[in-house]
Amino acid sequence: MLTKEAKKEMAELKKQKKATTDRHKLIDLDAKIESIENNQMSTSELAALRKDIEKSHLDVDKKIAKEKSEKLGKRLAEKALLADLTISSWNGSITDKKTTNEILDNKSANRDRGRFTKKLFMDITPLKTITRRMYREYRSKTAAWEEGRRLLPVEFFEYLTKLHRDCSDELETALEEFGKNYDQYKEEAKKSITGLGDLYNEEEFPTFDEFKRKWKIRLDFFPIPEKNHFILKAEKNLIDEMKSSFEQSMSSKEDVAVQELKDRVFESIGKIVERLSDKKIHFSKKGKEIMNPVRELVDVLPTLNLFDDKNIAKMIDDLKKNLYEVTDEDLKQDKKRKAILKNTKELLEKMADYA
Repeated sequence: MLTKEAKKEMAELKKQKKATTDRHKLIDLDAKIESIENNQMSTSELAALRKDIEKSHLDVDKKIAKEKSEKLGKRLAEKALLADLTISSWNGSITDKKTTNEILDNKSANRDRGRFTKKLFMDITPLKTITRRMYREYRSKTAAWEEGRRLLPVEFFEYLTKLHRDCSDELETALEEFGKNYDQYKEEAKKSITGLGDLYNEEEFPTFDEFKRKWKIRLDFFPIPEKNHFILKAEKNLIDEMKSSFEQSMSSKEDVAVQELKDRVFESIGKIVERLSDKKIHFSKKGKEIMNPVRELVDVLPTLNLFDDKNIAKMIDDLKKNLYEVTDEDLKQDKKRKAILKNTKELLEKMADYA
């Protein structure tokens, strides 16, 4: 049994435990409690106390997670929104079932062992260039969040909406130009050697209106949901369960967003190592192209780091110090380029600790 003095000290320690959410302080208090109890409590009393300590840890963890989720939701709602980009396009190709069957039969192959794809149109590069630019910039200026929607910092909202308008207008203009030559493209497709020759089939070609409808760029925005959006009438325990699920979901999405940004850095640095190691590259022509991804990352990552992740901040700092200032002239010189490659490999190894 506890002495009167021990009970008094125990009560004070438990009082302090209830008042704190500091994890380190909590652990220290628990240690003090156990030091008092180990020699003065029965086995059953000690087990009960340890169970109580474990429950206190769990309660504190839940409280910290709840506060973090509420802070995250509020901050995100003020600093970002959700964006959803939908791009409709067509590569101008179709599967020719008749030719596929002829080839497979001729080669005595099973019908599910291959297919023949033919290009109806060759000159759709101007259209694809526009849609790819929109997609590339959208991915660059947003972070992962959930399927179909990405996290867009408000700082990039104006840029992205302007780009969307510009790309949509450019796509419309390019389609109008394509339409002027549509019949000519079909005639060119009929030609032998340079065209489809005997593979030409008029019925496979869409009308220009059908072709035009295949191309579209759509950009939608949505607010970031918050816990207080649960306003339906239901049992309190059900509402609490939904809110708890929401908090876990928000925390999980934060982890996904942060990890994608880190992966973006690893991928870019890895490609730089690969290209600097490639002896076939003429660095007098490709130098600027190789280091551009690093400069882009340094420019966008501070804004995309909406959760103030310390490791991402370290990555940004390392990129600035080691690669941001590398010039085209540096890469043209063999000795400097080898030193840069060595430094970049070491940097990649160092950043592995940030994952």
